[in-house]
Amino acid sequence: MPRTHDNGDEDNGARPEFDFSGFSHRSARLVSAETLRLQRLAGQLDGHHFDTDEAFEEALTRYLALVDVIEGYACQVLVSVPPSWLVDDAPADLDWSQPDSLGWLRQDRYRELQELISDAKRPENVSKNLAKR
Repeated sequence: MPRTHDNGDEDNGARPEFDFSGFSHRSARLVSAETLRLQRLAGQLDGHHFDTDEAFEEALTRYLALVDVIEGYACQVLVSVPPSWLVDDAPADLDWSQPDSLGWLRQDRYRELQELISDAKRPENVSKNLAKR
């Protein structure tokens, strides 16, 4: 069943919900590796002089592909997001298991979501997240 969230009333400080019950150690290692690749490539994009526009565009395409991979892993654990975290015209039937749904997050909440996922996946917090369900 798709994990959805209606875009209803203000949520009074509600936070996103996560479920790590299907997220393996192997997946966590792959996310770490992809994150390192992304950080390295971001550094190259930031400080590197590209000989051609084509070389820059190729690096940027690789960067965006890595972001897509990491967002895919994030959606494996994301159950719901409070309505106030979404842009005003977000559809009511978002499926948080689908990475495209992240495109409806307000920009100011995207980074916070990343930080909350990192915090929630710590072993001492995983059981707390599962207990909330």
